[in-house]
Amino acid sequence: MILSVSCLVLLLASNNIKVILGCMCMPIHPQSALCKAEYIIKARILSNKIIKVNNTDENFLNLDIPLPHHTVYNILINSVLKNAKPSFRFNLQQIHSLHIPATESNCGIQLEIGKLYLLTGKFDHTKLQMTNCDFHLKWHQLTVDMIEGMSGKYDCSCKVATCMDGYCDIENGCKWNVSWDKSFKDCAYKHLNCERPNRKVCQWNQKSSYKQCLLAEKLFNDV
Repeated sequence: MILSVSCLVLLLASNNIKVILGCMCMPIHPQSALCKAEYIIKARILSNKIIKVNNTDENFLNLDIPLPHHTVYNILINSVLKNAKPSFRFNLQQIHSLHIPATESNCGIQLEIGKLYLLTGKFDHTKLQMTNCDFHLKWHQLTVDMIEGMSGKYDCSCKVATCMDGYCDIENGCKWNVSWDKSFKDCAYKHLNCERPNRKVCQWNQKSSYKQCLLAEKLFNDV
């Protein structure tokens, strides 16, 4: 069973077809987010505006669905941690535009004006795009291990398998066990990275910060 982002379409039996779009983001470990992202930036949110997205797809228009909207955020980039598209030049002295779906049903997310974030996403030609399924977190919420990982310590030759109820999204890799009944942002999320010591099998690097996090969780749960 493959865990993936799903766009749910419900067709109602009637003369007119009604389509209800929904967004479901599966949990993703920061290491996987880094390796899949086309860009990773540290940026401050300056302002936003909502625009209508032009869509000339006849099949889409025939469904009589309102055209989607994007929230365009003006951002000031402090630093670029990853750029998988060298033809796209980040100018740290220039304000950039970040395009995000305006509604939650289309995987939109609201960013706070004035806050500093770590943002990841993909390029759409000359545009920076991001959805709620891409890794994003306020900078002050990042752990030291996450910042070090995003700065180059995450090993993209090693994969993190997101596992839920006995099913994993990939067969091999370091297993990250999650469930819907507790927060995904656990100690493994905050402190673990999957690496290949001495070029051998990929395994979790269980550093002291991870063990301290587990101990703190145990003490909290015992109260």
